[in-house]
Amino acid sequence: MNDSRDRLSAEFERLEPPSNSYAPRQVVTYLCTREHLVAVPFALEAEVPEVWDCRCGQPATRVEVGEGEATSGAATG
Repeated sequence: MNDSRDRLSAEFERLEPPSNSYAPRQVVTYLCTREHLVAVPFALEAEVPEVWDCRCGQPATRVEVGEGEATSGAATG
């Protein structure tokens, strides 16, 4: 039972704000043919691939976020 707690706490630690020791990151979203969304963090300077392997084994293609979607809810002027 302790093993599942360790995995759960590790998952929550992943959500904590990054410390200064990490490189600046970007999160890229991929969508596979089975409609799974996969969010992958990359360093800002990293070359981001167009295709990523989904957890189900299918190829997932990069989802491009349009400017209108990225700023939804923000005031424009």
